[in-house]
Amino acid sequence: AMLSLIYRVNHHYEPQNNHIYWSLVDDFDNDIEALMGYWKFYPYDDGKKTLVRYGSSVTLKGVPEWVQSIFKKSGVKKSLESVEEYVDDYDFDDQNKD
Repeated sequence: AMLSLIYRVNHHYEPQNNHIYWSLVDDFDNDIEALMGYWKFYPYDDGKKTLVRYGSSVTLKGVPEWVQSIFKKSGVKKSLESVEEYVDDYDFDDQNKD
């Protein structure tokens, strides 16, 4: 059987700080206890490269912490693999054309 969870998330973008972060909408009856995360971008090498920091935390309602920790570890790995795949497939040269 598939498990469905319904929740709403606020996404925030701070271009001046190279920062994206998210959290649950407080006034919605979310099916999860807590959710928050961020991406922080650090340009270096005169802007030719970027170091990225990622963090995420999810707490489910009624699920023991030891069970949640199993899924949290695999979730971070899957997220980072998705980013790696996107970056590997992205045509950066096409985006720099004027």
